[in-house]
This record gives sequence, structure tokens and C-alpha cells, in this order.
Amino acid sequence: MGVWLTVTGILHSMRMWLITTAFAFSPLAVVGQPVTDDDPFRGEPLGLRPQVEIRAMIDGGPELTMPRSVLADSLHIYVLDPASFGVHRFDRAGAWLSTIGAEGDGPGEFRRLDGMGWRSDTLWVSDGRLARLSFFDRDGVLLRSVRLSVADGSVSWRPSGVLGARITGSFGLSPDLAAATDSIPIAVFDEDGTVADTLAWRITGRGVVSFRTASRQSSLQYPFDRRGLMAFDPRRRWLYLATWRVGATGADRLELVRITAAGDTAARMTLPLGRIPVSARDVRSYARAQYEERPERMRSGLSVEDMVQAFLRHHENPSETHVDAMIASEEGTLWLRKTDRTADGAPQRWAGYEPDAGFLGFVQFPPGHQLLAAADGLLWTRGEGAFGLPTITGWEIARRTP
Repeated sequence: MGVWLTVTGILHSMRMWLITTAFAFSPLAVVGQPVTDDDPFRGEPLGLRPQVEIRAMIDGGPELTMPRSVLADSLHIYVLDPASFGVHRFDRAGAWLSTIGAEGDGPGEFRRLDGMGWRSDTLWVSDGRLARLSFFDRDGVLLRSVRLSVADGSVSWRPSGVLGARITGSFGLSPDLAAATDSIPIAVFDEDGTVADTLAWRITGRGVVSFRTASRQSSLQYPFDRRGLMAFDPRRRWLYLATWRVGATGADRLELVRITAAGDTAARMTLPLGRIPVSARDVRSYARAQYEERPERMRSGLSVEDMVQAFLRHHENPSETHVDAMIASEEGTLWLRKTDRTADGAPQRWAGYEPDAGFLGFVQFPPGHQLLAAADGLLWTRGEGAFGLPTITGWEIARRTP
């Protein structure tokens, strides 16, 4: 209970700070194309050509197990793999050069790798378990580390990385907190790791349902809510926050805000990507599927009806969207993922949106490929190669000509 009160107190105080300083933000600039009813995922996909491929355990390289993030420049490719507790550095032909980091708690070591990015010529790597950012030069030499903290030490912070010269972080949400919290602050930390102020608020959408059965406390993922999307560009010049808003006409559109490193709202965009109302029958069908997937030992004292009622209490107007992820490129293009949950194994589609030109079309990767990053002019995916080991592929986009 004490931890919960501390967390809610910090949330309240940060929200009050945001309210009292909101008028210091820059005026909004409306950019992009006028909103239309066109579906950016309709029609023929843009062409893709593979340019670079990194395969595990080739030429003495590392065994890639769970690659999560990719960075690239004109000389090197960096692949973050939490399972191997390191960042693997390759040349642009895909040959392995070195691995940055190792498992442990010491300087330059990691416990749970969450992300990486650039700060000028410095590579930073975030560790969610240690609540620490480590900064390396391009050859992998450790320069310094910053551990995030709060005054009483009772809140678990996860580093989001940097934005410009600012260090950012957010809460690591427990199931109970995720079930009760609509938004969390993205905090700004001083160079010594202490909270300085609030940069923005991220919509979490109460993505977890927590409820008590006859025998235990239980929680489930809840997909029917107005959760938001967040993305940083690889160079960390901008932060993009998106959420679904109901406008004056009643249309449910995706509202996208671009925030600068100074904390100013540089642009606001409205995209024609709505949400679909969900019926009680849809909720019941989802609850039944979730119930049947749970192990027998976890069904004790739990019924489908318990789950249905918990879902229906969670949000009075449930809705869902198939647009469920966002990635920002160095060039300023945003890629938004559309996942068809009704068709098992259906390929994911990613639509590219340029703030100054609107939607440029969508790409569809081969089955089994997951987009990880958009860097150095290429789209980088994780796929499956020989013996089930992952491969990293850099794709060039063949854009349509007018």
C-alpha cells in the first residue's frame, strides 16, 4: 500500500506540474496532408529489395537469439540482443566485428537490455533491471553510466534513453498499476540520475485487467481500450506520442504530437486511422479464448463469466484498432503497423507517414519478418534463418513514382 500511495502521489504532483507549465509550450503547428477517409493500407504494397543480411553464427559471429533493436550508420550496424546481454557490432556487409557488454552488474555490463540510440557520436544502451544508461563510443569503449532514481527509492523507473541532451525515463508498471493508470509521466533526469521535471505524458490505456477470483488475484491483457503509441527517432531529436481522440464530428482519429528535446510541442497531426467499436459478444469471445489458453491449474476458481464481467467493468465504451505499433526513422518518416488479429499468420503491414507529405504507401514483409527499426535509409527486420536462428535484413524501399 505504501508503494502505491507513493506512486499515485508522484503521478499527481507531476500532473500538477504539467498543468501549471502547459502554457510555456510553443504554439502548435499543423503539418501534413488534410485528413481524408483514404485507407493507407489499401492497394498494392511498395516494393522492397534486401540490401544487407546478418546471419547468426557466421564467420565466427555471435549467436543471435532475441534481437530487439537495430541501429545503422554509414560504417556499422549495431544489433541489441537481450538474450546475449550485449550489443553486436557488424560492418555494412554484415560481418561481425565485436560485442559491446556482457552479463553482470558492473560497469559496461547488463541485466536486461531495453533499448539503444545515439547521442551525437555516443552510443547509449538502457538496462531496465538496473535502471541504468551506459554510454559508449562507436568502438564500444565505456564512457560513463547514469543510474535513474527518485528521492525515496520506492518507485521502479525504466530508462527511455535520451532526447537531445536530456535523459528520460518512465515507470515500470506492475499489473495493479497498469490496471488502474490511464497515463504515466515521461520524466526528465539530471546527469546524476535524479528527477528534474516532466517531459510529457504517455497514454497507457489501462492495458491490463486485474480482478480477484475465489482463490487468487489474477490479471489479463486487455486489448479494448484507447491506449497510445510512442516512438523516438534513432537520433533522438523528436519524441512522437499518439492516441485516439473523438473529434467534433464524432470521428475517432489518431492524434499525433511531435515533441522536441526542449519539451515543446513542435507539431500536431491528425491521421485517418480510427478505432472500431467492440460489442459485448466480441468481449465474451475474447474472454473465452483467453480462458481456454490458460493452464488447467490457473483455471481453479475462475470462470469465463468472471473474465467477461471484469472486461466490461474495465471500460464502458470498448473499442479496438488494428494499428498497434509505431516506429520513427532518422529521416522523419513514421511507420505504423496494422495487424489483422482475425487471420492467424497474416503478414503485418506497415504504412509510412511523412509529416510534410502525408502517407507514402505501405510495405508488406515476407512471412515471419518483424520490423525492428528504420535507420540509415533502410527498414530493418528480424526473420528466421537456418536452424530457426534469427536473421537481420536491411530492406530498401522502391517508392511509387507519381
